[in-house]
Amino acid sequence: MRKGLLLFISIVTLTTLLNAQTISRVKSWGYLDSPPVPVKTFTNAAGAFQILSKYPVSELVKVNPDGTFVKMADLRKSFDYDKALVKSEGNLAMVSYYTKDSVFFYLTDGTAAKTKLAYFYAESSSTHQYDFTFHNGKVYIAYDTGWNAFKGLVEVNPADFSSKVLFNRASEDLKIWSVVSADGHLLVNYSKGTANYAAMVNTADGSLAEVTDKLTYWLPQRPFVLMGNTLAAFTIKDTTVLMNGTSFQTRRMLLQKYNATDNSFETIWHVGYFQAELPWYLGEINGKHYFFSNGDYNLTNCSSTTCSGNFGAHLWEVTDGGARLVKSVAEAGEKAYTYAGIKQVASDKIYLEITTKAAGKELWVATPTDLYMVKDHIGTPTVLRDYGLKLSDAAVCGGKIAIPGVGALAQTGNDNELYVSDGTAGNLRKIDVMPGAGIQSMPKGLFYLDNKIYFTASDTLKDNYGIAMTTLFTLDLCNAVTAVKPEILTVKSELKVYPNPVKGLLNLQTEATIDRLEIYSVNGNRVLLLTEPGKQIDIRHLKNGVYLLKVLSGDKLLTTKFHLLH
Repeated sequence: MRKGLLLFISIVTLTTLLNAQTISRVKSWGYLDSPPVPVKTFTNAAGAFQILSKYPVSELVKVNPDGTFVKMADLRKSFDYDKALVKSEGNLAMVSYYTKDSVFFYLTDGTAAKTKLAYFYAESSSTHQYDFTFHNGKVYIAYDTGWNAFKGLVEVNPADFSSKVLFNRASEDLKIWSVVSADGHLLVNYSKGTANYAAMVNTADGSLAEVTDKLTYWLPQRPFVLMGNTLAAFTIKDTTVLMNGTSFQTRRMLLQKYNATDNSFETIWHVGYFQAELPWYLGEINGKHYFFSNGDYNLTNCSSTTCSGNFGAHLWEVTDGGARLVKSVAEAGEKAYTYAGIKQVASDKIYLEITTKAAGKELWVATPTDLYMVKDHIGTPTVLRDYGLKLSDAAVCGGKIAIPGVGALAQTGNDNELYVSDGTAGNLRKIDVMPGAGIQSMPKGLFYLDNKIYFTASDTLKDNYGIAMTTLFTLDLCNAVTAVKPEILTVKSELKVYPNPVKGLLNLQTEATIDRLEIYSVNGNRVLLLTEPGKQIDIRHLKNGVYLLKVLSGDKLLTTKFHLLH
């Protein structure tokens, strides 16, 4: 689209069973505009952020509701940005990723001035073991190079990006796994031989005080579970069980909560026996916590001393007072239900990906009262496998979900697809965002902001070279349930403001009737709302900066930017 041409606002109206759902263009880029290619997206209190894959240098950017980007930092190059680990606390976020023999840790508070490569390390192999957490205003990085160079913990101060080694036990025959903060304490877990330890870290001198040596060693890198403000851990205990009339010594797995007062762990759930797979923590709904387990091992009917076997998928509700089985699901002939570790928590439900032997990958939902499959097939192909749905890149809004996917081109000829669902059984509907716009151009970079879902995809609009443009779209998912068939309506509209930059009184030039006016800061915060305003707006009370102006005229949305400079 040529600069200086009229702004085109396209609205795709999707008829739904309950009410209208719209997909709208926010901003488009042509081939020569270096269109953004988001490979990792996350949000926190400071806004929405993306890693944009660019050449020769990729960028960490903040995304504004008008489609503009604020570059936070240039990033060291990697082919594994999509596997980046992100953790946030308030406005602070740390982004960590690896490339061949190096691991990088970028720290940001949501501003370019406070975004920097805070730490990195190199090792001799491509297998990286690391974890990090926020604790008392600082960041702590635990990593293990695996070849006796470093096995320990590093402290990073966000105020000045300084770092220091708290401890290094490289000379010892052990493995550092993870670090967690809870109840004002910092704990690490490490294994040595067949024992897996939890130890409290003294951040003043780096010394360790052992809390327990009974963390489960079957999956030693995943013992800690942070359930809201409660830290729990999977542990093991020697016990005697009665099976087929015979008593024998074995071990069972427990879920224990951490007691910060006496620095110990207390049992809240008898999980299972033998080398049982750890149940996966799904998330929190209304203050209660939910876990998924595979019933191939003795789990479902466990008492304090014995269990009886049961196949299937199981949903558990866990509180400080204990655990209860919400529901078990077992189809005839199906014994293996494997949770892929991919979930999306959406207010009153949790979407998760399950793999079965019979049907492959399936979309499931867990609620406080139920566990069920939403959809496994659309026609012949398996949804999450043959249709390329990426639940890890999905976004939720109002209990509903939008999942990006690539259509089976040989069968449908469609691409740029989103699948939306309200979580009811069987309800997974396909939206062809821009049919035929770009070959296998899956919607990318989904995130929730300003009561809408944002995503990037190829467009039917062409640039001056006849190449499909890249566009940032919004999906009005919160107010819709199921999409049926899109009806595309393109409206040509113009909105101008003057003077720009402006000192105090902003004039609007448009032939449209203005029903509603909103002004947003670059951080996405609404700073002014007027209903039935005139065409001259007093903005002298606002601070200097760049703002986004939105004008609603009937069912048309007009946008533009202006610069306030007192």
